[in-house]
Amino acid sequence: MIRILLAEDQAMVRQGLKMMIETDPGIEVTGEAVNGKQAVALCETKRLI
Repeated sequence: MIRILLAEDQAMVRQGLKMMIETDPGIEVTGEAVNGKQAVALCETKRLI
């Protein structure tokens, strides 16, 4: 299983990417962030890095 954290500042683009990615059963979106700083913080809290 591939786990992905999306980082995109535009909500509509982020949701569209999530919908497309989740069509693949081997990929899971584990989180969403609006910027890089939030993405790093989410990775640390979810122990992804």
